[in-house]
Amino acid sequence: MSGSLAPSGSRKAGWFLRLARPYVRSRLRGNFAEVSVAGLEATRSVLVQRPLLVAPNHVSWWDPLLCVALDEQLGGGGHCLMDAANLRRFPFFSWVGALPLERSSPRLARDDLERALNASRRAGEFLIVFPQGEQRPSHLPLVFHAGVSWLAARGKLATVPVGVRYQFGEGPRPRIFVSFGPPLEDPGSSNFLARLEGAVARELERIDAELLRRLSPHSLGSEFRALFGHADELELPLGTSILTGLARRGGQGT
Repeated sequence: MSGSLAPSGSRKAGWFLRLARPYVRSRLRGNFAEVSVAGLEATRSVLVQRPLLVAPNHVSWWDPLLCVALDEQLGGGGHCLMDAANLRRFPFFSWVGALPLERSSPRLARDDLERALNASRRAGEFLIVFPQGEQRPSHLPLVFHAGVSWLAARGKLATVPVGVRYQFGEGPRPRIFVSFGPPLEDPGSSNFLARLEGAVARELERIDAELLRRLSPHSLGSEFRALFGHADELELPLGTSILTGLARRGGQGT
């Protein structure tokens, strides 16, 4: 994100992002066989016209690094709410767009939420909020907190539901799937939180459908595109590949 887009109070730094983004890409490529996304282009097309709230489920320690990668894909105008205690432990996250959320008192939390809204005032800007407030397995009930409803209503922001899943398959490294849904309007409605939970659940179902599609030999084209890695690549560790080659050559000699 360029300095001209940074909201008041943001410490997001272009010089640090130039170092952090290649590092994040390297970490994701090194630890995951694939990072695939659906709905990214549609979200980007909305974002160029208006600011957005982005609401993913919270699964893993990797989520903040994933947010850095997705921020770059969406144009670099993003900030993300992060627990203030964790941000004090890892202050460099503020240089990639993390904003503190102090949970020690409702008043301090409300003040931080008010300040965070400055991150999503103009087209191209967006604020990532994890409505669960803690890491939870993606197959369990989502259990969103009301803070996301307050933010959406206070900022009059359409909210993009996002499903995130880390999936192990046939290879030794897991794969990440991210699914962006259409923005939810009318954030002031009484059933907004329930609608958002349902929308994120549908994006997780979309990921499940993609996983099932890959099991079928007659599957149609995918909605997901790989940011890193390859969707159709069966990854084998070096040792396994060597043993497989030796076994095949040995079999040919019998």
